[in-house]
Amino acid sequence: MKSIAIASALLASFILGGCAKTTNAPANNAAPATNTTANGAEPAKASDSTTPTPANNSVGDNSDSEKTIYTDITTNKCKTTDSNEEEQWIVQLCDGVGGYKLEVTEADIRQTVNVVAPNGKKSELNFQANVAVGFSALGDKAEWRVEKKNGKPVPYAMIVRLNASDPEKADKNTSYLVVSKIGPDKSCITDVVKPMAKQNEEARRLADAAPSKPCRTSNE
Repeated sequence: MKSIAIASALLASFILGGCAKTTNAPANNAAPATNTTANGAEPAKASDSTTPTPANNSVGDNSDSEKTIYTDITTNKCKTTDSNEEEQWIVQLCDGVGGYKLEVTEADIRQTVNVVAPNGKKSELNFQANVAVGFSALGDKAEWRVEKKNGKPVPYAMIVRLNASDPEKADKNTSYLVVSKIGPDKSCITDVVKPMAKQNEEARRLADAAPSKPCRTSNE
């Protein structure tokens, strides 16, 4: 997968070379600056002016810790299920929560996530169409919002960080928090949180309301 790794390295150097400065910490505490993409490249930094806590890693506020479970979506924690070195794309399957799995795909120096339900139904979140069209890289972890049923955690929402470049401004990079509602029949994006003060908290607030919200249909 040498050529795919080179493509991912180009993504990292492109975004790292011109990332926008922000003042907030990445939501979910997942560190967009230090994780690796599915092909081993270092993803974009969320900010040059701060040292954000990794989104999705450990949350500073433990007041709702019983509602949050983190899972890894990094290369060494996921299994490669398909790839094409010539076309430079790769698909990896990552463990989730409550029987759910996440399929992380990378193609054309862009990453996205598909949610695979316990019954095998797959929902494509399509970050390029619904969040950002530029080169992109995921954060280290997915943050699952869960409720207990029969003593077991059942996810109802998920938060993932996406670091994306602006195709029209080479020196601008934005670190989004993508909120999705999770269900056995369909999972979909409901909200996208742009860089802001208390970005993590806002993403969790939206995630807790996600089950009753409609699916997002564009990146506007």
